[in-house]
Amino acid sequence: MEPFYSRTDILKLAYTDQIHLYNADGNDGIKPISGCGHIKGMIFFANGHGVWIIHSVPGLPIKDKNRFPTTSSTNAQHVVCMNINETMLAVISEHLFDTRPYYETKIIPAAYLHIGHLRQIEGKAVKKDSDLGFSSLNLHKQNEESVLISEIHSRCNNIEPNEEGVTLKSFWDEVVDSLRSNNEEDEELSVLLQTWTNSKDRCRSKEHHIKDVTKTTIIEDEKLSWTSGSDHAKYGISTDDRLLFFGDLNHTVINFDPYIF
Repeated sequence: MEPFYSRTDILKLAYTDQIHLYNADGNDGIKPISGCGHIKGMIFFANGHGVWIIHSVPGLPIKDKNRFPTTSSTNAQHVVCMNINETMLAVISEHLFDTRPYYETKIIPAAYLHIGHLRQIEGKAVKKDSDLGFSSLNLHKQNEESVLISEIHSRCNNIEPNEEGVTLKSFWDEVVDSLRSNNEEDEELSVLLQTWTNSKDRCRSKEHHIKDVTKTTIIEDEKLSWTSGSDHAKYGISTDDRLLFFGDLNHTVINFDPYIF
């Protein structure tokens, strides 16, 4: 990332709810930021083209440092990078405008302020809670299609609990339920989901269309494997191998920050 940070003439956005810091003793640390979207990523853009990086790594990026946070090296993580054009940047900016991330780096040259919601982001404007809800934004890349989904997480509080008084829905469940109800092709959609599951608030309903992955193993080397307690990545794949999901939210009912991706 150092070449990107060394440039002074490009758009640079780096957002995370867990920023990197140096403790008084000089060791690495992670500082959680509350009240912002639980998302992590970076955007670098110039001359009509750029890259968008989506990841799950707490403390990344380390500003002006071309290295990986030592506090995040003990667990598996996911990092996804895609090329974007100006149209895609406009869609992503709407997603960021909805989700209110904490920006570790926010440099938007004047030449880019006309794109999407970048002017509002640069000016720190945010939408009112009443203007937010479960939203899907289509992100087209060549002949493929990706969808960015945003929602206020506190809406989960409105879901009726079961007979034991346990609320059984999470954001991941709502994503799958929405796809099943809005697309005939997805009526039987079932998803295998890998997330960090060290939580007592995991969804347990037998009615879920999501099955949690308990262990991931590299086929070429079975010694390389991670259980759900050591795999910090957050991704899903449909059982028909047709859909792939990436995000930064666990398959849990409760998240104490008010906004999510």
